[in-house]
Amino acid sequence: MAKRPNMIWFMSDQHRGSALSCHGDANLTTPNLDVAAASGVDCHNAVSGFPLCCPFRGSLLTGLYPHKAVPGHEIQLDPALPLVTDTFHEHGYTSAYFGKWH
Repeated sequence: MAKRPNMIWFMSDQHRGSALSCHGDANLTTPNLDVAAASGVDCHNAVSGFPLCCPFRGSLLTGLYPHKAVPGHEIQLDPALPLVTDTFHEHGYTSAYFGKWH
């Protein structure tokens, strides 16, 4: 079987994309994230489709518009919705979610 790349997806609250030293922020140092950005895919033009964490994370995980994935703040993601992880599993990947939903 051909070796597939690993994927680590960082989702942090209230973290501007420019708030990394590799993106030029002189006020902080993020050496581990800088290494990850340099050795992987760094999405410079990614934007949030919603200003609140739960709807945005639901959107990211399902591919749906935020208001279709999680219709409000602190609402759970419908367990019946297909997730991006389902596609990863279909292709032999193992996935995990660490951290908080909200």
